[in-house]
Amino acid sequence: MKKTFTLFSILYVLVLINQVQATTFVVQNLNDSGTNSLRAAITSANADATATSSSPHIISFDILGGGTISLLSALPDLNNFIVINGQAERITVSGGTGIRGFSVANGSEITINNLDIRNGKLSSDVGAGVLNDGTLTIDNCTIAGNNVSGTGQGAGIYNSSLGTLTVTNSTISGNTSGNYGGGICSYADLEVVNCTIADNNAGGGAGIASYGGMIAINVTVVNNSGGGIYYGGAADQGAFENVLAVGSVTGDDLYSTSSVDVIGNHNIFGTVTLITFTGVSNTTGATKAAVFGTNILGDNGGTTQTVALISGSPAIDAGTSGGSTGAPTLDQIGQSRSGATDIGAFEFQPVPTSTISRLSEDLVKVYSNPGNGFFEVEIGEGIQGTYDLKVLDNKGRQVLGSATYNKGNDAQLQSVNLTNQAQGTYLLLITTEKGIINKSLIKF
Repeated sequence: MKKTFTLFSILYVLVLINQVQATTFVVQNLNDSGTNSLRAAITSANADATATSSSPHIISFDILGGGTISLLSALPDLNNFIVINGQAERITVSGGTGIRGFSVANGSEITINNLDIRNGKLSSDVGAGVLNDGTLTIDNCTIAGNNVSGTGQGAGIYNSSLGTLTVTNSTISGNTSGNYGGGICSYADLEVVNCTIADNNAGGGAGIASYGGMIAINVTVVNNSGGGIYYGGAADQGAFENVLAVGSVTGDDLYSTSSVDVIGNHNIFGTVTLITFTGVSNTTGATKAAVFGTNILGDNGGTTQTVALISGSPAIDAGTSGGSTGAPTLDQIGQSRSGATDIGAFEFQPVPTSTISRLSEDLVKVYSNPGNGFFEVEIGEGIQGTYDLKVLDNKGRQVLGSATYNKGNDAQLQSVNLTNQAQGTYLLLITTEKGIINKSLIKF
């Protein structure tokens, strides 16, 4: 029987081809290689040509309890449109001697979310944690303990002249470079937002060494040995807003090797050399003790470490308004910024001093409690007007940013998502015009 292919049938096939969706690859073990390993997922994602910039492949993790993937050899370069998503129970990708964490190929678009990348160790090379030749976004990650010796640069992250790098809500700490750029070394476009750059070591620019375009917003740079930020870009390529850079162990907190003007608004620095700001409200001469007291890098809530401000710190309420000029509306660990933001990655949370009445827990009901981290909160009819909702962990640290709501006579439902938090007991705190209601949330 002769088959005839009509124009309609051909067009139908073409439509089906165009509707092919990118694929999700799930990592199910901590093995270096083999079935369902990270290495296997990257290899498969690289080989599948159906991904696009708007529909990238997803690499996700399903590993009970989290843990560390200890690499025995270099992973394949990430060479496609790929998003790598960690999980609530933290996953660490650990390099080793001669082994970096990740490498991003030119022409690729890669996003890495919610991972720790540690312990890469290279000699006279670049990017022991991450090497980027493509377009790379890193969010909610920790890049720590990576090392490049000799003439190597960018121990934590190296962004080559081919790359574009964006780092948000992340901590880059304890990385060591024999040359420039202990935390980050960048020769192209670099944007850093809501990040903590601390305790890195290098011959220069121990926190960040930037030789190209650089935008930094609400960044904390502290306690780096070999200078905080080295800026070697052109006058029209640098912009700093709400940046807090103080307390370098050695070297200046912000410096260049030749005089250069950069755009800067609402920044606080310790020592500055050969850099002049063209904006407003830029302060120099600040000390680590005045800003942070004795606070060091540590767990202040959220999934990445920060350095907390002390009461009375000059950084409190000294920044630009959240969201109005590029400043984020939440800080690095998810705490709300309201009004004038604090300078740096961490938003100070004042302790209320007024006496507030405690209201009955019966005014609020929580469904699926205990639960997997997604809770439905019913605000009862007995609460009217405005109220504020936030969630604290068992150390009193805010893990869910506060928000203010308006309510009429009817009951109202609010969703609380703690799926990215660890198992345990959390405190739901609802503050009304008449008092507060506390309820425990149990995540298993």
